[in-house]
Amino acid sequence: MVHLKRHVGMVLACLLAPHLPVVSVAAMAATAEVSTTDPMISYRAYEQAIQAGNLKEAADHAQTAWQAAEVKWGGSNPNTAGLAYNAAWSAALANQPSRGLAPARRAVALAPGASGAYKPEEAAFLLAYAEFFTADKAAQPRKAVTLLANAKPVARTWGDMLFADGLIAASYSLSLSGRFGQGLEASNLALSHLDQLNPKDPTRRPLALLGRGIAKMMRKEMVEAHSDVLEAQIAYGPERTRDDGDWAKLQAWGMVMDSLARSTGATDQPTGTNLRRTMGKMRKMTPEEVALVYPTDQMCQGGERPKRISGQDIRPASAGTSLVNIGGVLARVDLNPDGSVANPRVLGVVPDEAFAEAVLKGLRTWRYDVTSTTNPACLKDFSISVVFMVG
Repeated sequence: MVHLKRHVGMVLACLLAPHLPVVSVAAMAATAEVSTTDPMISYRAYEQAIQAGNLKEAADHAQTAWQAAEVKWGGSNPNTAGLAYNAAWSAALANQPSRGLAPARRAVALAPGASGAYKPEEAAFLLAYAEFFTADKAAQPRKAVTLLANAKPVARTWGDMLFADGLIAASYSLSLSGRFGQGLEASNLALSHLDQLNPKDPTRRPLALLGRGIAKMMRKEMVEAHSDVLEAQIAYGPERTRDDGDWAKLQAWGMVMDSLARSTGATDQPTGTNLRRTMGKMRKMTPEEVALVYPTDQMCQGGERPKRISGQDIRPASAGTSLVNIGGVLARVDLNPDGSVANPRVLGVVPDEAFAEAVLKGLRTWRYDVTSTTNPACLKDFSISVVFMVG
């Protein structure tokens, strides 16, 4: 029968949002002939595309091979089952979860006759993965529960990063919908998988650490949550592009965690007592870690920093959809000589993207005190950090 296997080592390139990650690979075309009637010709083209790192083309060939197998061999042939599984797996790798639904369902149905091409629990995981990433926002937490349940049986045997990718995204959905115990379990499973495959993954590891921090935040473990988000920032490092949105979201979550950690339990003690106790326990970056995350050549340092002198406060019109009642924003603006704001943009806003409109509305009214002693480097790409209560 056809020898089918998962390939390891695909590269995640996008993080910090609970959506299917984008996979970045070299664009190399497969050279094999493609047939819509002969499953084996399409399968060989699929293998060439996988070896070349062309995931979208591989997914196309895998779909063609599976559909041709259904016609030529039928569902009783174990090769048809294996090709359905391959089509589901490659669709997930190519960021095409909706395209993976039908073959994943078929792989689950045909698993008893797959003759060892794959295990039933592997097909079940792929189906849960596709269903989670194609669900609407309201249904995602429920689908995340299913994804976590189907991930556990393959935790020790799954050999590529789809396992971590799915659980990282699921952890956000679970925690921010109130299922924070399961959110913590999902992020810990993702971190364990990363420890096995690539403990220093520069994109997934920060995402998994942040997911664990959010789960701990929802569990009211604020000091531990703050520590996790600092570790996520350190693992991610400095901005990788101008106005790096992923880096900015880590900063925004850091602001939220810092504010919550500093105020934990303050109402249970005389004013300030527990606040000071909490601050003493909080994780702090070393100077070396600070330099890794905030290189001096990217900072507005030296001279006089502009000071805000007027403008509307940021007031979200609604509480959004999150259970978190505090928001964090990292934005950037350019400052005109008269102190008015130009080119405002929100780089990171958490926990709800819906707050971005309110942030921009407020920033457009802000004015700064710009004088002859103001550091000129601060007038371009001036960063603004804001924490606000939601309710």
